[in-house]
Amino acid sequence: MKKKINQAPNPLELFDIRRVSICPEHFETTTISFDDNTPFKIRMELGLVEWIEANTTGRYYLRKFKDSVYIGFEQPKELTFFIMSNK
Repeated sequence: MKKKINQAPNPLELFDIRRVSICPEHFETTTISFDDNTPFKIRMELGLVEWIEANTTGRYYLRKFKDSVYIGFEQPKELTFFIMSNK
């Protein structure tokens, strides 16, 4: 996905700290579940990361399990935006 050229740099992206490795307690979270017949589950994590990087600006957490993906956002409004855009 292309980024806007005239956009101010995001400090979290410059220091590569947008995606955190441990989900802090203050993050707002959700879980996306899918069954074994879901054809896109192999590439699901990559697609979610691309969408999050292109459409949000804050820190986030993402972890893929066997049958679900656990996602957390530092800013509650970004979780709301993510849920509404993926319905």
